[in-house]
Parts: sequence; structure tokens; C-alpha cells
Amino acid sequence: MRVFIELIPLSFFDRSLQILIDMPVGADFRISASGCFMKELTTKDGLQECASQQAERLLGHPCQNIYQVEIRDEVIDHTNVLVVSYLTLFSMGSDSASVFKQLRKWEPLQKRLDLLPGHEKKELEKAKKYLRNKSFTSGICFEVLPLRFTLTQMQNLFEELWERKFDKRNFRKKIARTKYVIPLTEKEYHVSHKPARYYMFSDELFSFTYKPVMAFP
Repeated sequence: MRVFIELIPLSFFDRSLQILIDMPVGADFRISASGCFMKELTTKDGLQECASQQAERLLGHPCQNIYQVEIRDEVIDHTNVLVVSYLTLFSMGSDSASVFKQLRKWEPLQKRLDLLPGHEKKELEKAKKYLRNKSFTSGICFEVLPLRFTLTQMQNLFEELWERKFDKRNFRKKIARTKYVIPLTEKEYHVSHKPARYYMFSDELFSFTYKPVMAFP
């Protein structure tokens, strides 16, 4: 049976989750109905290795944050095939990443979901649900945030994942009780409002404490 790798590349900037909507010149990915990138498996390498290779081709540099979301049957070119879907997470936390953001085309994930009919957006909804569910037991959500982020950015991300608003004060109290969201001395600059403090996520401290990122219902 033919096997296809499906990539769903997500990042977070401009206060929302963003999905990549273009590919490099010369790339030959197939575009799925939901706008994800698909490539037929033609080697004997493992699925994860192939997904990493294709993500590097799509993004233009190595990508370590790749997670298998689902395996499903699908019909492509009138043939039953197996599709292995991967969530590819990308942080805009460096200068090179910022350049990448400007050179490539992105679209808010929620905008894409709102525009797609129900049967065409289920893969994106599953990817979003996977990211939300994994956030209970891992630091996966921090892989789309910048390396240095504000609490407002973090709250915006969680509100989008949980699809509801959180009280700002209560949210920050919960963050303050964690050991793995670390306040930095640095603050925002070149902003018209009061500069916000930056924070960083410590995967080592998270692994040591082994508690959910946020205990939201």
C-alpha cells in the first residue's frame, strides 16, 4: 500500500497560532483539502525520519519538534493509501526565524478553520486537539512560543487552544506557582505600552517536577 507523510506546520506570532501556507520554490508537495503538505513515502527509512527530512525540505532547516498525530486511510488518485499525519512546531524566537516569518506566507489557524467546510478541516482540528491535550502532560505548547515570551503571549496561546477566555489575574497566579516558567530580567522594548517582562520555559525543571503545564478543565 502507498504511504503518504502529511505535515501540519504551526507557529505562534501576532497573538495567534499560524499555519504555513506556501512551499519553497521547486518543492513538489501535494496539498491536501485542508491545506496541509503531503509527500509520498518512497524510501525504506522509518516514518519519523522521513517526516523529519520532509519537514526540513518544507521549512528550509532541520526541525526537531515533530509529533505523529494520527494514521488514517484515504483515497488518493483513485487508490486506497495510508496517510501518517505529523504536527510540525516552529518557534519564531530567533533572528533567523523572524526572517523566515517574513519570507514565507502564514495564515491564522483559526481563520483557516473558519473558512473550511466541516469534512475538510478535521485534520487541522485533530492537530489542534493533540497540541491541547499534550499540553496537560508536557511542555509541547512552548515549542511554538518564542524562546523569550510574555505572559500575554502565553495566555493568548492557551485561550486559543482551550477556545475560551481566562481571567488575567488567575492565569498569572497559576503561572507564578509553577517552577518551570521562569521570569527574566529582560523586558520588551520599542513598544508604545508599558514594557512586559519576558519569561522562559525550562524543560529540565518541568521534567523534574512532572506536573501539567496548566490544570485547566
